Amino acid sequence: MTQAHNSMDHFQENRSCKECGVTYTIGQFYESCSSNFDPPDRYSDGCDDYCLACWLGVGPNDFPPMEDGDSGATEFVYPPYKG
Repeated sequence: MTQAHNSMDHFQENRSCKECGVTYTIGQFYESCSSNFDPPDRYSDGCDDYCLACWLGVGPNDFPPMEDGDSGATEFVYPPYKG
């Protein structure tokens, strides 16, 4: 990470994700997810503009909206019915 990225003020500065709008700080992700800042994820390239979830492609805008009455859960029947 660059020298500017290493300052504590930079880590604690509130940001708004350009994709989903959530408010976040780089520091909240760096402590528990520091490995995402290096290759292959390279979150250090996008941490100023995107929350970690959106950068990794699992943010709220990366999934289609659920239809009314859809819980989002997949129902599995085991063993498969062989009627």
